Amino acid sequence: MNIRASRRLLAFAALCAGCHANDATAPRAGQVSILVRSVSGPTSATSLQLEIINASEAAVGYNLCTNGRLDRLLAGQWELVDMSGRACTLELRVLAGNARADEGYRLPSTIDAGTYRLVVRFSVESTGGGRVSASTDPFVVP
Repeated sequence: MNIRASRRLLAFAALCAGCHANDATAPRAGQVSILVRSVSGPTSATSLQLEIINASEAAVGYNLCTNGRLDRLLAGQWELVDMSGRACTLELRVLAGNARADEGYRLPSTIDAGTYRLVVRFSVESTGGGRVSASTDPFVVP
């Protein structure tokens, strides 16, 4: 084997080893979480103050508007809240591994009193990609 071929083989092996290392750091269930810090404002303009925690090594991408789902607890079952009239930007925010971010999330202007949760799908921003979901604990809108 000539030197040029050996170098190519070593470079390819190093590249593949790096890819495998990134796959190993993909978040597991529970490593990405969303905490509700407060529910504030009158019912017609209620917003959530959130803390997003990424306890994994991998960066995760998210958009609370396009990848968030609001559920309401009715008769012991979580039901999807219709958010079809909401306008969203296509901004992707990236949260580095082992990092936290404070976010706000505006609830619909005509939200009924009740118990809710926010479920968000995060994209894994590393080789291998994938998705991980997290939800808030139930919170009450008066």
